[in-house]
Amino acid sequence: MNKINITKYLSSVFLFNSLSDNDLELIAQFAEAKNLPKNTFLFHEETKASHFFIVISGKLKVFKMSPDGNEQTLHIQIPGDMIAEAAIFDRETYPANCQTLEDSSVILINSNKFKKLLSANPQLSIKIMASYSRRLRQLTSLIEELSLYDTKLRLAKHLLKHAKTVDNRLVCSLDISKKELASLLGTIPETLSRTLQYWQKKGFITIQDKGKSIVILNSDELQSC
Repeated sequence: MNKINITKYLSSVFLFNSLSDNDLELIAQFAEAKNLPKNTFLFHEETKASHFFIVISGKLKVFKMSPDGNEQTLHIQIPGDMIAEAAIFDRETYPANCQTLEDSSVILINSNKFKKLLSANPQLSIKIMASYSRRLRQLTSLIEELSLYDTKLRLAKHLLKHAKTVDNRLVCSLDISKKELASLLGTIPETLSRTLQYWQKKGFITIQDKGKSIVILNSDELQSC
C-alpha cells in the first residue's frame, strides 16, 4: 500500500480527521500497512508498545485473560477504528491482547516517531488534543450506558444501532459470534440466547440464518425493554 492510500485511511479515524493534508503526509512518512491472516496476534498484553494501529479491513478483538483463564473481550475493532492509541502517551506496554477474527489489514504507526512529530509541531498537538476531547465524551456516554442499563436494554440498543433496512425490513447482521457479542455487552452467551429467544416468542424479532441475522419486527417494544 502506497503513501497516498495510507494518508487516505489516516483521515478516516477520529484522531486525525481534523488534520490538514500536509499534517497527514507527515504522519504517513512513518506509517506502514500490514496484512494479517485470521487468528493472528497483532500484539500481546504487556509486550512493548512500539506502535499503534488503524484497521483498514477485517475485524480484530481486543481482550484480556483472567487468572483462571477466562477471556474478556474489551472491543471488537472494525475498519476505521484505532487500536492501542494509549501507546502514544501513557503506556510503555500494551494493556491487553489483540487478535484478528478474520483476514485483516492494518496501518502501523511508530509511536516514538509520532511523539517526536508532536513535539516539533505544537499546533498539530492542539488538534490532536481536540480530537481526544471528542473521543472522551463518546467514551463517557458509553460508560453511562453500561452502568445505567441492564443486559436486555444494552442488547436492544446494539441491535437497533447496527440494523439496516433490507427489503423494507429492519435487519441486524451479527457478524461476530454470540460469545464475542455477549462479552462485548458484559453478559454471557446463555443470557444472550435466552433474551433473543424470548423476544422472538413475543414477536419482537425473528432470528434467521442460524442466528446470524435478526429481523426487528417491533422496534418500539425493544426500546422499552
